[in-house]
Amino acid sequence: MFEQSSINPIFPYKISATEEAEMSATETNDTGVVFLSIGLGFMITSSIVFGLFFRHSPRETQFKRSSLSLNLAVACFFSFLVYFSIVSDSGFTIRGKNNRAIYPLRYVDYFVYNSLLLWEVAWLGHTNNDMQRYTVIGLEALITWTQVIGAAVELKQVTWFMFIVTVMASVYQIYYVGFNCRFNAPSGLRQSLAVQVSLMALSRSMYLLAWGLTDASKVVPVDFTHLWYFILDILMRCALGMYFIVSAPPISENLRKTN
Repeated sequence: MFEQSSINPIFPYKISATEEAEMSATETNDTGVVFLSIGLGFMITSSIVFGLFFRHSPRETQFKRSSLSLNLAVACFFSFLVYFSIVSDSGFTIRGKNNRAIYPLRYVDYFVYNSLLLWEVAWLGHTNNDMQRYTVIGLEALITWTQVIGAAVELKQVTWFMFIVTVMASVYQIYYVGFNCRFNAPSGLRQSLAVQVSLMALSRSMYLLAWGLTDASKVVPVDFTHLWYFILDILMRCALGMYFIVSAPPISENLRKTN
């Protein structure tokens, strides 16, 4: 006669049994576990490969390649831990609109990766102003919080306001590394830096699009949200990271100080 209801402890609202039956797309099911497991394997493998690059890159003649390799190895290993926490259902989960499962650790993972990459690009651009670099990292933290909040709230107006904030912060970051760092870099490094910044802009655009269609608008089910982010992680983290390492200029710390 009466449908049993449950209450979301994070964002309290009643959910009927009929609604719960319609929410199978809001949980990680077997399909999502398969995607996560494949991504888990890619992340740990990439971490090992980047670690080997770090181990075998001469510090004096390949300082930049060595530094990038270490940061990417750390970022991919952290991503492996996040994938493992989600696939084993041991990670922190919150509930958004329609009781959809949202995984904040995924956003923390992107904060770690993007912060390390932005710092490296700023270093390549010979930016000696630490305050500017800290500002860019602070904006990355702001992006992380706005995406989590935007995914969790019920009001679409708040979600899309958070999306606008994220886009504006991202535009400033790309402007900073694309123009400020590029003009400060030695002439021989500007072309390489321009390519890296363009790829970073493409990467950020793809992740923003992914967030807009998945956790923000809930258009894409949770299982295929994992697939979308898994594909982006492979392309923008593993493949792009490898390109950054291979194309890294052979400059040492001493050479940087002289420019």
